[in-house]
Amino acid sequence: LRADEPTTGLLEVDVLVQGPGCTEAGWTVEVRVEPLRGAALATTGRLEVPHWNDSGMLELNAGAMFTEAGRVRSTLEVPGVLPWSAESPRLYRLVVVLRSPDGSLVEAGSLRSGFRSTEVRDRQLLINGAPVVLRGVNLHEHHPRKGRAVSREDARAELLMLKAANLNAVRAAHYPHAEHFAELCDELGLYLVDEANVESHARQWSLCHDRRFDASVLARVSRMVERDMHHPSVVMWSLGNEAGYGAAFDAAAAWVRSVDDTRPLHYEQPFMFDLHAEAPVSDVVCPMYSTVEEILDWAADDRDTRRPLVLCEYSHAMGNACGGLVDYDDAFEHTPGLQGGFIWEWCEHGIPEPSGATGPTGSPSWAYGGDFGDDPADGNFVLDGLVGADRAPHPVLDELRYLGRPVRARLIEAGPGRAEVELTNQGWFTDTSELQGTWEVSLDGEAVAGGELAKRPLAPRQRCRRVLRWRRALTMGAESGGEVHLTLRWHRRVASPWAGRGQLVGWEQFPLQGARAVGGVAGPARDADSGDPVEPGGAETPGGPAQRDDTSQAVSWPATGAAGSVPGDFSPVSFVPSVFRALTDNDGISTGWMRGLAASLARWVDEQGLDRCSWDPATGLLSPAGDVPPVRVRSRLTNPRGEWMRLVVDLELPEELADPPRLGLVWELPASLETLEWFGDGPADC
Repeated sequence: LRADEPTTGLLEVDVLVQGPGCTEAGWTVEVRVEPLRGAALATTGRLEVPHWNDSGMLELNAGAMFTEAGRVRSTLEVPGVLPWSAESPRLYRLVVVLRSPDGSLVEAGSLRSGFRSTEVRDRQLLINGAPVVLRGVNLHEHHPRKGRAVSREDARAELLMLKAANLNAVRAAHYPHAEHFAELCDELGLYLVDEANVESHARQWSLCHDRRFDASVLARVSRMVERDMHHPSVVMWSLGNEAGYGAAFDAAAAWVRSVDDTRPLHYEQPFMFDLHAEAPVSDVVCPMYSTVEEILDWAADDRDTRRPLVLCEYSHAMGNACGGLVDYDDAFEHTPGLQGGFIWEWCEHGIPEPSGATGPTGSPSWAYGGDFGDDPADGNFVLDGLVGADRAPHPVLDELRYLGRPVRARLIEAGPGRAEVELTNQGWFTDTSELQGTWEVSLDGEAVAGGELAKRPLAPRQRCRRVLRWRRALTMGAESGGEVHLTLRWHRRVASPWAGRGQLVGWEQFPLQGARAVGGVAGPARDADSGDPVEPGGAETPGGPAQRDDTSQAVSWPATGAAGSVPGDFSPVSFVPSVFRALTDNDGISTGWMRGLAASLARWVDEQGLDRCSWDPATGLLSPAGDVPPVRVRSRLTNPRGEWMRLVVDLELPEELADPPRLGLVWELPASLETLEWFGDGPADC
């Protein structure tokens, strides 16, 4: 796209003709730009193909010095184009026609492409002039039964899942995928970081300096660029992954820039140990697994005023992981210079057990490294995806969908029968005309009022405020302890290639009118006897002031003695504190309670003894069996005779246990409490 005229497309034509067209005069090439339906928008006209003049040695040599026979280059301006973006993936058809000297049609071909601009400037990655936040994933080609042979239909289904999760970007990890992959990204709308098949991993700091591999690096990078350069979805070229940094990569970067200067370059290796590395090989700072604190520190440092930071890998999704997504999202949304990243990774790589074994529900048992007598093997390190090998979504996918919602809302104020909200269109290029917003007020989970949000569309990045009103009598139950929530939802008003009409694409929920918030209590709890506000903490127990954990929860049930009530022999304060849980796949990598201890689980358990704690409620001491000092515990129960209770528990951790495996409470429930209902956080991770 022309920088001074964003609706004018620039088409760079580079056609190579072989055969008689190289040696005979009069051959022509024509290139046309057409919408997918309709007449041509622009044409180069018939361009003559340069040919060899072999009438004499002098003519042949002179022609070879100044002419490349068979190669036609030209630039075509195309007025009135609609830009391609992940939000609105507009495509056009490019038609190439070859004619012989007598004007006869010899060959014609076509491909789909689009017009968009990508540049790096002022610490921003600008797509069509906008600093788009990349909400991406790393994606390997994998099918649980077909292996690496992922069909077009399978790839489409997978990319539709990405779009449904409100993701807008994908990194082709760690090689150019099948040709249909980029075509589908073009069609469905996903920003693609196309990556060369260059990785040496365990030898990354030796092979990159070995001249014997230079030609291979350049060949793999150039093949990728030449194959995929017409795809508008490709917004960055990646020179490889974990392959070190040597002269071969500088050479590859120089070659790419000489052939295609319309896309930035991406290469992670120089930033592995230094986010401030100069590294001219990469146009973006693209580290992997930097913490939120590290990227915020980078953003606060003004040494690099040109390049933005895009995490090539972060939030490793192995096991019960991805717990800090909201913190990364907040950094991306509100910190100039930070423009998102790519979660590792999309899908797990298991394959069904060859024996046909199944799990308890009848689903396949997944096999991985070491299950086939292979040694060495990486074990279950391939089970680190947002979805399973069969593409069954893991709980965190709902959180990603929430974080990528197209409209965000903020509660400004609320009162009896009314609420004011601020809405923000998160889109960079499209308004909200294709979305239908609705609101709903619920009392104890049952809808009592609602309607449609105003249909006036919000322009890209625009904010507005809406006042919602309902009859106050509908929520009078809140005055006697009921919970009132306002829920906003956005559905597709019209169908698109990636979403059906009516599909839910975003939501928000807010507690209203002093109701207990989802996940806690809005407003102070009050003492059952005096009615005075009660601060968390309760009565003092030996051990001094506690280190507060602010995740207190409200627990509701009918008052004792009512139908379906809690038995009188159950006391909410009859809990046993817990500081232990089973190991997960991530504990050996990053958690403090494993760091520096013996690799042997048995020895670790013996040293700490967290799995064999003794609890003395009289003193409030939880004592591990090992050499760790006791945990001091104190609690306070509010409103013990009402129909809801609030239990606040403070745990004072010794210095040796600053990062325990778990902080939790365990109750032994009476047999009569075999059926429970939960009204609170969930069911997903957001």
